[in-house]
Amino acid sequence: MQRVATNVEVISDTVQAAVTNPLVKMLAFFAGMRRASRKMKDEK
Repeated sequence: MQRVATNVEVISDTVQAAVTNPLVKMLAFFAGMRRASRKMKDEK
């Protein structure tokens, strides 16, 4: 039973890392794009 719990925990951590890292990078990219867009509008 201990081994199953450990396996589930490892799988859960792996899935979380696989989903979270790209999501954070995507959100940061769009935040940067929004900031650049606002800056370009202000310069006009």
